[in-house]
Amino acid sequence: HLLLTLMGKLKHLSISRAEFSELMKPYGPFERYPTLAVAYSGGGDSTALLFLAYRWARQRSAKVVALTVDHGLRPESKQEVYIAQKRCQTLGIESHLLRWRAPKLNSGIQNAARDARYSLLSQWCKKQNILHLLVAHNLEDQAETILHRLGRRTGLDGLVGIPAIREMKNIRLVRPCINVPRQRLRATLTANNIKWLEDPSNYDPSYARVRLRRLLPILTKEQISPTMLSGTARRLSSVRRSLERSVSKVLAENAMMFPEGYCRISQKAFSNSETEVARRILETLLCSIGGSLYPPKGIKVDKLLQTLKYEKIFKPKTLGGCKIVLKEQYILIFREAKRCQNTIIR
Repeated sequence: HLLLTLMGKLKHLSISRAEFSELMKPYGPFERYPTLAVAYSGGGDSTALLFLAYRWARQRSAKVVALTVDHGLRPESKQEVYIAQKRCQTLGIESHLLRWRAPKLNSGIQNAARDARYSLLSQWCKKQNILHLLVAHNLEDQAETILHRLGRRTGLDGLVGIPAIREMKNIRLVRPCINVPRQRLRATLTANNIKWLEDPSNYDPSYARVRLRRLLPILTKEQISPTMLSGTARRLSSVRRSLERSVSKVLAENAMMFPEGYCRISQKAFSNSETEVARRILETLLCSIGGSLYPPKGIKVDKLLQTLKYEKIFKPKTLGGCKIVLKEQYILIFREAKRCQNTIIR
């Protein structure tokens, strides 16, 4: 009787075909015969996503391909990769193994491995003309990310959390389960008699994400649950879109980009704008001209912003690989010479 009750609960928690179709709707429309790649580690989250995507694809003349990255950071990774590939074989899903030759690093290995993983995945997808890469981030991942960023005094961009969709150079990252609890992904696998691997690093307290994961049950008792944190992130995402529209309007009216690679913007654009809008304008221009993915540290941006807003005369400044010069009533922003590539034109 107890077993039947448990199976009934798992069936209730399990994600149905119809529900996953609804989760995929915001990412459509897809091409007529789409191929979707799934980042597959063999763990519970990615196994559930692979199964759900495969079941979804079979109803739509679509194809799913599993991509597994072997970082080679642990001795047992070879065996885990082998098991993951065998599982794909059992499910009848095409799979490919991508290997990363890890450089010798004393620190930051987790970040380096993550960057390498996305690089390998996107490059493979580009070669195969695959446009969509599904990633298995879920509700708890979102909550852990927000808590981690709160501890780093992050700004609005950080507190919106992990985006449900991210347009990259060659592909788009799609996270259909970003608002789905991890428990439901596991229940889906159990209900369909599918096994998964457990990564030992998920229990290693030397990682911040593991320590934060252990805090979530305690925080939930104080109404700071993964669902609440995710809801806050979605509301902040709406605020960010409004801010970006304001920034775009100011830039369109006051800034001019030159083909030589520099920008000219009216000083009034900074002095007449609200502080948050002015800060985002400056960060956008520094990233665009300097070629950086992320803006400089907030305290440095704020210090430069005060100069641009209120000082009528100032010496040239440098920040984010850019040189900032005041010329009459305009501010010129161009890339520092050391960041420019020397090109021989034949």
